[in-house]
Amino acid sequence: MKKYLLNFMLALLISFPLRAEDMSSFMSEMNHHNIAAEEQDRMLLECRGEYIKKEMVISQKIRELRRKMNRCMREEKPDHSDYYKNRELLENLKVLRERTRADHMEKMISIRSH
Repeated sequence: MKKYLLNFMLALLISFPLRAEDMSSFMSEMNHHNIAAEEQDRMLLECRGEYIKKEMVISQKIRELRRKMNRCMREEKPDHSDYYKNRELLENLKVLRERTRADHMEKMISIRSH
């Protein structure tokens, strides 16, 4: 991308000779654009990192609940109330995972649109 941009700038300079102050203005504008792009990249990485942390915690809780549910069913006299309570919690965690994913996607889109 940078190579393409540099080639484009060189072609512009050859085609339309600019005064020094025009070139300075153009370069400062390009520098501002690069800084904004770097800031956007940083924000996207932070957002992705936050999402991954949340996803890991939710996934761990889901695995723990599934283990509990399997243990409940392997007992000689299974306590179905615990099983159904854990199943309800599991469904709530799955909904939370989907909401977290949707929130993450919205946040990524809003960062990219700025």
